[in-house]
Amino acid sequence: MTTQAEQDHPEPVAGRAVAPAKINLFLEILGKREDGFHELETVMVPLVFGDEITFAAAPDGMISLACNHPTLPTDDRNLAVRAAKQLAERCSVSRGVQITLQKNIPLAAGLAGGSTNAAAVLTGLARFWELNVSDNLLHEIAAGLGSDINFFLAHGTAICRGRGEQVEPVANHCDGWVLLVNPGFEISTAWTYRAWSAGQTGSGGINRVRGGQHRPVPGAGRWRPGNGRGAVV
Repeated sequence: MTTQAEQDHPEPVAGRAVAPAKINLFLEILGKREDGFHELETVMVPLVFGDEITFAAAPDGMISLACNHPTLPTDDRNLAVRAAKQLAERCSVSRGVQITLQKNIPLAAGLAGGSTNAAAVLTGLARFWELNVSDNLLHEIAAGLGSDINFFLAHGTAICRGRGEQVEPVANHCDGWVLLVNPGFEISTAWTYRAWSAGQTGSGGINRVRGGQHRPVPGAGRWRPGNGRGAVV
């Protein structure tokens, strides 16, 4: 599969949204914050591979989610549902919507499936409901829901800092294919960070998973890895 930087994008269509997966070209965990999250610096790239979401009017005025994946929650535990409800509340929308999610991104695979679904619902539902909503409001809602959602609102390669919600878009001139290998088991983000905090990932933590050598992202402007502790994955 390829990165989005290599593709021409069709205009968004009301009633339908595409939720791309992402990969991290670089990731460094800087430490644990007082709020319990981890301070990060990472470069993320969206892929031309992901989930598909459709929206349909709900006569009963309810917000509901249907999904083809049998184990994925479709209630308020799902970020997409929470995103839809937050958007409706912040924009005083009383209409309902039936959201249908075609899940193609593996669960708990580090590809931000939940976050990209939430971002796609925010932008797609804003079109579907014909809302005059600002990017600032969408980013505010996204930051309150999760750490990677803001990245997907940037629609391209970006440096992400803080807990991931501080997004700085950068140019990406990478030309190539990405091979993703699914080992067949899930690894939750919460477990990964707990393991890092407990020192269970070996010397140096997960920011040394692939050693200390890496190259800058072509076209990434002024960004350079600062201290050789990042992992290219």
